[in-house]
Amino acid sequence: MVLEKKNKELELTGIAASQGITIGKAFLVDKEKIKIPNVKINFDEVSLEVEKFYNCLNQVIEEITELKNKIKEKGEIYKEEILILDMQLLILNDSMISKKTVEIIKEKKINSEWALSITLKNVFKKFEEINDPYIAERKSDIKYVFQRVMNCLMGKKFSKIDEIKKPVILVGHDFSPAETIQMNFSKIKGFITEVGSKTSHTAIIARSQEIPAIVGVANITDIVNGGDDLIIDGFTGNVYVNPSQEIIKKFQKTREEYKVFVNNLIKKKDRRAVTKDGFMVDIYGNIEMPTELESVFEHGGEGVGLFRTEYLYLSKEELPTEEQHFEVYKEIAENTSDKPLVIRTLDVGGDKFLKNYDGEPQLNPAMGLRAIRFCFKEKEIFKLQLKGLLRAGLYGNIKVLFPMVSGPGEFFTIKNIINECKKELKEQKIEFKDDLEIGIMIEIPSAAVIADIFSKYVDFFSIGTNDLIQYTLAIDRLNQDVSYLYEPAHPAVIRLIENTIKAAKNKNIPVNMCGEMAGEVLYLPILLALEIDALSMNPVAIPFVKEIICNMTLKEAKEIYKNIKNLEECKKIEEYLKNILKSKFKDFSFII
Repeated sequence: MVLEKKNKELELTGIAASQGITIGKAFLVDKEKIKIPNVKINFDEVSLEVEKFYNCLNQVIEEITELKNKIKEKGEIYKEEILILDMQLLILNDSMISKKTVEIIKEKKINSEWALSITLKNVFKKFEEINDPYIAERKSDIKYVFQRVMNCLMGKKFSKIDEIKKPVILVGHDFSPAETIQMNFSKIKGFITEVGSKTSHTAIIARSQEIPAIVGVANITDIVNGGDDLIIDGFTGNVYVNPSQEIIKKFQKTREEYKVFVNNLIKKKDRRAVTKDGFMVDIYGNIEMPTELESVFEHGGEGVGLFRTEYLYLSKEELPTEEQHFEVYKEIAENTSDKPLVIRTLDVGGDKFLKNYDGEPQLNPAMGLRAIRFCFKEKEIFKLQLKGLLRAGLYGNIKVLFPMVSGPGEFFTIKNIINECKKELKEQKIEFKDDLEIGIMIEIPSAAVIADIFSKYVDFFSIGTNDLIQYTLAIDRLNQDVSYLYEPAHPAVIRLIENTIKAAKNKNIPVNMCGEMAGEVLYLPILLALEIDALSMNPVAIPFVKEIICNMTLKEAKEIYKNIKNLEECKKIEEYLKNILKSKFKDFSFII
């Protein structure tokens, strides 16, 4: 962290990604504001500069390798950390950039810092000619790792998140899974990033840790200095830089009022979510690891509506065995007792391949070989997980959820593979649950459109709004330039959700929603009006959702929805919802 002269009082705006108010000092991550020296060198100095460059390159490789090994020792981690560090090591070990840098040092007889900056400038210029999200992400990776090399060349110490000693507000371009795993969250009071959306990794981590966060604050790392006083208003998306004492006192008061409000909701966590006129919605929690189960029940969850299983694959050197699958699912099933436990099968692919899988990068990973498509291609990997699930089904109320199913043919293929697994288990005389409930994610528009066809074959639906919105509106939900188009209240999205719920009701099968939309109170009147059966969300959101449902009637919700159907613009729909909820739930003014 670099301490500099403080800025004048400023107010900045971004996207409110995690609720709450926090006040603290800024800690800038990897933003040293250094000027690269341009120095001509003599012929006899060339070899020294080349050696200096390779020494720093190897030093960064060693540092990242050390970090990777440290993360491995932690065991159960977030699903992408090791994968991202592997990608960084691949970039550093790729000879293209290093070879070109050395060539420039030799040909132009300039210092290594200047040569590296020229190489990177040329590389990024080529990247700008390719309009593709996968390539854009690789550009970010290259920039990150070679900034570390540049810091080494210039004798600058790289900011290490795991060395933070005092409570701070982290300010950075963005924070990768590999960085968040290093964080001591007891020392992190808030996050502010230049890029991101409500569904980005930083936002999701912040909500799960109940840390206020604002993303998408343009040029924040150029505006804020290390040590600046900051206020994060995680309700409005406002950031206050070096605020006056008057503003600080105002937000200290609001922060205390919010704490009292949340504590009062937590006290009522065990009630069921039933409207005043008797319509009940089951409320579940989303988890990525078994250790998060406790948080679901602490916040009043009635089961697990989405257990993502990717960590089993991405946190280990080897693919998990059938026995390992079985043991993990059995343990969590026993800990949930008879409560629902919806386990989603492997959802990787595109730019998130398994470490030990030799897959080629794809030009359009979001629509490429991922999720169920990957499982069909790698059938034996898929069958190991299915067998573990079938066996663990004897120990709890397990339901299996399949991601990214686009048509009935894919579902029939799934059923055939399950039958193969059952046959093999019978031959081995291994017990399993024969009638395990199976459902599909409704996250592709085609699945929502033909939900009536799917409803004849599946046991339940689970609506994944994050991808459903992304695919319906043709946007990359993590792309800062189009994040404003990520609109859950878009009439097309609402119609697809309504169509899905109607199809489920007609066949008397339950329908759950497990995307981020499920935990946003603003959209609850819509979901209530459509009579959704269950909502699954980040555990932190559960008390808020229960409070809204318990203080509304189904009749009110239907009247609200009737009026919404006459509105054509998302902004007007959201404005209408905000006005209704603010007038009815004055205590909720914090988050509406």
